[in-house]
Amino acid sequence: MVVTKDLSRLGRNYVQSGLYIETYFPEHEVRFVAILDNIDTAYDTSNNDIAPFKSILNEMYAKDTSKKINSVLQSKRNLGEYLGTAPYGYKKDPENKYHLIIDEEAANVVKLIYAKYLAGFGTMQIADYLSKKKIPIPSDYNKRKRGTKSLTYGLWQQSTVRFILSNEIYTGTVIQGKRKKVSFKSKKFIDLPEEDWIKVENMHEAIISKEDFERAKKVINATKGSRCNVGNNGI
Repeated sequence: MVVTKDLSRLGRNYVQSGLYIETYFPEHEVRFVAILDNIDTAYDTSNNDIAPFKSILNEMYAKDTSKKINSVLQSKRNLGEYLGTAPYGYKKDPENKYHLIIDEEAANVVKLIYAKYLAGFGTMQIADYLSKKKIPIPSDYNKRKRGTKSLTYGLWQQSTVRFILSNEIYTGTVIQGKRKKVSFKSKKFIDLPEEDWIKVENMHEAIISKEDFERAKKVINATKGSRCNVGNNGI
């Protein structure tokens, strides 16, 4: 027996809800009851007959709610309000959760990464240097900031260094809307072309100048596909 408060608690996808009520439950001798909708498959009633229509209405309501939420979020993105988790080097402003402020300790590591890279060191060399200095990787650093002790000590990866060097957030620019859901019913996302991204400059204090970011970007684009671009000998 399956009991829900109402039909929408079983699901707001009318196709899947109908599959359970009309096929799966009967085949497996499962009784379904939706209390507020007076649906009980143990009895042949008119409420059971209109269950498919109620499922369609529930899905329409879910779709409308999804549209309204997306509209609010889109408006915030257009204003440059930051909706995600604070990236390494920043933290959420306690007075405004949509605004980023600098996390000095992590920001100094970001500055170090850019300084080394622009001085000619490769991303692999920089990763090795940070690991040897036992500077916590971003995930371990975030755990520590939350007061959670990490049981392992992570090593910096070339990909992490490259991601930091490629993230325009450090110039004070907020870029959002890089992907979207296939459908409000689905959890799958698809990537959007860069021209469709929402980009708002000067939304928070920069850690890296735009000039240094562009210099690093040019080097990254020129060395794509290489595991380690060799710079000065040793670090």
